[in-house]
Amino acid sequence: PQPAARAGRLCAAEAAAPVRVEVCMNKYCKKRGSAATLELLQQLADGRDDVLVEVADMSHTEHGCFDECTMGPNVRLGGDGPRTD
Repeated sequence: PQPAARAGRLCAAEAAAPVRVEVCMNKYCKKRGSAATLELLQQLADGRDDVLVEVADMSHTEHGCFDECTMGPNVRLGGDGPRTD
């Protein structure tokens, strides 16, 4: 539950951009369960305006991923969005 705005003012949490959660869906992370991770995070964030869960767009990188495959599935919190690393 979010706190109510007082007299037309937004609370800090309401004014802030949502926290971005990006899940790598490249082949090695998929083998290690990133699809289930993505689904779970989407379910947890359902109905929340302060969290945005999405597939990471790392197509601009050499390997198309976070390049931490041995530690997958990889999730980035608070990133700047598509095509950033």
